[in-house]
Amino acid sequence: MDWSLIEAQRFQTVGADTAASTGTTMTGGAANTKGAYAEVVASTAFDAHGLLVIFSNGSASYLDYLVDVAVGASGLETIIAENLHAGAGDGAQTIDATGYLLPIFIPAGTRLSARVQSSGASATLRIVIVLLGAGFITPPGLGRVTTYGANTADSGGTQIDPGGTAHTKGAYSEIVASTTNPIRQLTIAMGNMANALRTTALWLVDLAVGAAGAEQVLIENIMLNCGGSVDLIQPQVFPPLGVNIPAGTRLAARAQCSIIDATDRLIDILLYGVD
Repeated sequence: MDWSLIEAQRFQTVGADTAASTGTTMTGGAANTKGAYAEVVASTAFDAHGLLVIFSNGSASYLDYLVDVAVGASGLETIIAENLHAGAGDGAQTIDATGYLLPIFIPAGTRLSARVQSSGASATLRIVIVLLGAGFITPPGLGRVTTYGANTADSGGTQIDPGGTAHTKGAYSEIVASTTNPIRQLTIAMGNMANALRTTALWLVDLAVGAAGAEQVLIENIMLNCGGSVDLIQPQVFPPLGVNIPAGTRLAARAQCSIIDATDRLIDILLYGVD
């Protein structure tokens, strides 16, 4: 089986700061530059078959973030989940904290750490990770997370433009020309593009596979919304989906929108494939 988190039996939450009711603080470097790693836990308590990664904003509003989660000793970190996206809206604590559920195996005794970059300099983001231990009937966890569509130049994703006609699908935006690895589980994330003053709007997004001009819709009409008072596209992270996408597949996305404002109709997309 590819879906490895049935019959979870044990949980360990790491990175929580109970004195402040938040998580471990990561601090970015210069704008769109990763900062130093922050240790989330020195040693995990048991073999885990999955991670639930949750973020909370600690800085000013209207920022985009990309987070690397890593294993290994200090100074020798190896990234296991790269450029997980989060975006903040109106207010320092306003962030869509749905979380990333990643069914990958983490041995007991593993050090976990994380680092962040942001569209703002020296921005902070908090992190908590829930480790999921499996029961006897659970198959082994998957082993690799591959990120597609991240744009480290602006701490966002791949831009989708619905075009200038309301309620009509625009052109496809290529997310990746050829997937590096097969995908057994797919998480879709949507970026706010650090837009500080959004108009109330609705979107429907199609995710497709296939060559340019011959795309076949894989997942149709993924619904998004944004309220003008919060200025944050929601949801930003969707629950993981079981899929079977071979390596070497082109992935693209398109959208329609209820508005045609040249800035506020734009959104970002990022994909996280697990195998």
